[in-house]
Amino acid sequence: MSSIQPAGISSYLSWKEKKLYLQTEFALRPQPRITTTVSCEGEVIHKVEEAWEGGLRREEDKKKLESLIRRQHKQVRSVVRNKAEEILADHMPKPLPKFWEQLSKMEGIENTFAFDQEGKVLYQERESDVSKKITENVISAIQLANFLSQLSKFGNFNKSIIQTDDFKVILFQRRDNYFAVHLNKEKEIEAVIHKIENALK
Repeated sequence: MSSIQPAGISSYLSWKEKKLYLQTEFALRPQPRITTTVSCEGEVIHKVEEAWEGGLRREEDKKKLESLIRRQHKQVRSVVRNKAEEILADHMPKPLPKFWEQLSKMEGIENTFAFDQEGKVLYQERESDVSKKITENVISAIQLANFLSQLSKFGNFNKSIIQTDDFKVILFQRRDNYFAVHLNKEKEIEAVIHKIENALK
């Protein structure tokens, strides 16, 4: 294949107050393909790929690819226009459970967090000196829990305690989300863990 490169296409779509950016382009690596990505606020929310089995040696190849790029871009644009709410649903903040206010008011709790199954932060009550460290540790724990549940007979993750010199955190899983509760250093885990479990029921 030579350095002939077909031109890509980009465009914008608006849905309610959201601005969606669509970009379609051809890439040779890791395998020749046409890809359209849809992003919102810098995050990719939808992607379509189509493998290219032909070569890229002649002007005719380039013209054919550019035609396919235009077609894919038009098709994805149509899908996004008709299904924007559905596509965005997985990337919009989820409403917090009703028990959240109850958790945040418990004595001895410094901060509260919510994460999705992949470890993405859905909610953090407040910023603190250790909130970044807590988030990093919790994400690692979630990834480990997912790994172990898939490759072992331990079953599903339910509850974990993360304790370092800087913080104490209790991590729970309920349905599709994880909840992390950052405790005051002086507060004993046993003093609040049952209250938290009751709130999560």
